[in-house]
Amino acid sequence: MSKVLILMSVLLLTACGEVDNVVNDVKSSTGLLNRTVTLYANDGHAIKTWNTDNLVNYNGPVAAFVDKQGTNVRISGTFIVEGK
Repeated sequence: MSKVLILMSVLLLTACGEVDNVVNDVKSSTGLLNRTVTLYANDGHAIKTWNTDNLVNYNGPVAAFVDKQGTNVRISGTFIVEGK
């Protein structure tokens, strides 16, 4: 019986993670997910940070997006995209 409960618990936890992923995918595609894009220099300090609720497109080492001011931004280098 305890093995069944453990298995059910693992399955439920896995399902919760998948549900969270689906919810984030829907938010991302509808523009409801706020993103912060930060471009870093070689020495590790942040050069510039942008906020956007639009999709960030990747093509190799280049990212392209429209920021909240409506500016079309293309960056290349070391960057991090955080979705909140």
